[in-house]
Amino acid sequence: MAKAAQQSPGIAEVYVDTAGWFDLDPDSCGDGLGDGYSADALRTVLDVTDEAIVPILPAPMCFDPTARTIRKLLEPRNIPYRVFINDWDPETVSTGCWKHRTSFADRDGR
Repeated sequence: MAKAAQQSPGIAEVYVDTAGWFDLDPDSCGDGLGDGYSADALRTVLDVTDEAIVPILPAPMCFDPTARTIRKLLEPRNIPYRVFINDWDPETVSTGCWKHRTSFADRDGR
């Protein structure tokens, strides 16, 4: 969040860890954050974000919510992101279990 850091002398980086969000209507065209203090706070953070780190667990039920977060919150704001695979066993790549998912890194393919 370099934009926020620019306004605070002596601070090079700012990290914000959010609790996540729950999209009540995943098929809607809005950002899905809803109304309220928490939604407004998260929008404010997103408005000054330079890069996002999106955690994901290597479990089938995690892929859709992660893709939805990227599609509805990050891409419309042109926020660069990296997906961090948490609790990943590298042995599964050699067995082919998650091999087709290895290109899922960031929107620039890195």
